[in-house]
Amino acid sequence: MDLMDDEGSLYAAPVAMPRPRLLAVDDHPANLLVLTRNLQSLDVDVITASSGAQALVAAADDEFAAILLDVQMPDMDGFETARRLREQLGKTPTPIIFITANDRTHGATMQGYASGAIDFLYKPVDRVLLTSKLNVLLELYRHRQQLAEATRALRHMNRQMSQLLRAVGDGILGVAENGCIAFANPAACALLEAHSQDLVGQALHEVTRCALFDAATNEAIFDRAEAEHPYRTETLFHTGTGGKLVVEFVLSVVAPQDGQQPSWVLIFRDISERQEAVTRLREQAERDALTGLANRAYFHRSATELLAGASAQNLCFGVLFIDLDGFKKINDLFGHACGDEVLVAIGQRLQRAVPATHLVARLGGDEFGVLLPTGTDANDALELGEALIVAIGAPHLYPGKNLTVGASIGAAMYPEHADTLAPLLRAADIAMYAAKADGAAGILLATPAAR
Repeated sequence: MDLMDDEGSLYAAPVAMPRPRLLAVDDHPANLLVLTRNLQSLDVDVITASSGAQALVAAADDEFAAILLDVQMPDMDGFETARRLREQLGKTPTPIIFITANDRTHGATMQGYASGAIDFLYKPVDRVLLTSKLNVLLELYRHRQQLAEATRALRHMNRQMSQLLRAVGDGILGVAENGCIAFANPAACALLEAHSQDLVGQALHEVTRCALFDAATNEAIFDRAEAEHPYRTETLFHTGTGGKLVVEFVLSVVAPQDGQQPSWVLIFRDISERQEAVTRLREQAERDALTGLANRAYFHRSATELLAGASAQNLCFGVLFIDLDGFKKINDLFGHACGDEVLVAIGQRLQRAVPATHLVARLGGDEFGVLLPTGTDANDALELGEALIVAIGAPHLYPGKNLTVGASIGAAMYPEHADTLAPLLRAADIAMYAAKADGAAGILLATPAAR
């Protein structure tokens, strides 16, 4: 089971250490009884065996902190038993202490060590000496168990982290101190449309073709990425197949160990759909729902930007306000559905008649507006207005009927008729109503502003 610590980090729950076991081997039950009593002061479980064969079986089924082995036993003596135990246990043999009653010769001692023993004790066994030696072995055993458990927990966490990195949907790249990719999870490979072997070892800026990561031109981004304050931004990556990927990324530094250089972790995600959604929302906020033209808010914002540019460059630009003549009658006689069709058709005609450098907007109801770019003059405005009157006045085919509307247009020029936006728009509006009052289907230029 895995838990979260107080800082929210994942760690493997500790596993309770098993109680150490000792194996006592002697063919005399009385000797085993004495050994067992001598070991009562130790925090261990004592398992007994009355022959070498039983000792081999016990060692195969269980793990022991140490083995106390009698030398003189029938059928299989202690030396042979120790040799077989050593072969059976392989690279991690259990410490063996020989217990003997009579053979204290140098040759016997060497034979014992050669068979795998670490020590000799002689009968009758001194309890203090025995427990002292076993306490050392038990301490070593517990340390080995703790190390094995820590290794197990670390491997478990590494597997979990590996699974997490592979399962997460965000792209994750490990970046070495030289700016080359050292690790790429499957999501990063999928987003960048490349295999892991094509990414690892390559420079990050060459893989993404993003100038932000080019140390030759931009070293600051790596300096600004800190463990507690990662660097975040949105940018464009290029994929392995030549595509483009709009991403949001976080770049964090991995704190270096002693004597090591820093490295980084780059986490990124595809935000193309989000950007498209934002664009759609922006368009909806700036577009007239019926005609698809720019709406009043976008018209005013564009006019503000246009005036700022014209003022800075000492250039002029123009505004046309258009009001339809006879539209109310169509609405009253044939209904709003018919009126909407006419408005849509007029919007399409305006878009076709107005150059792409100009902005056409529906300002509301049956009113439209046109922004003429910098560099245009009053003659340009009047010429365009006449063309728009012709385009709007063409018949509209409606089931069984030919419907016609006219247009009254007012034109105002910056800075001739006003040098700020609100008076300029008001001048065009006044000129439009003056044109309507003079008679349908006409265009009038605003009166020059008083100086």
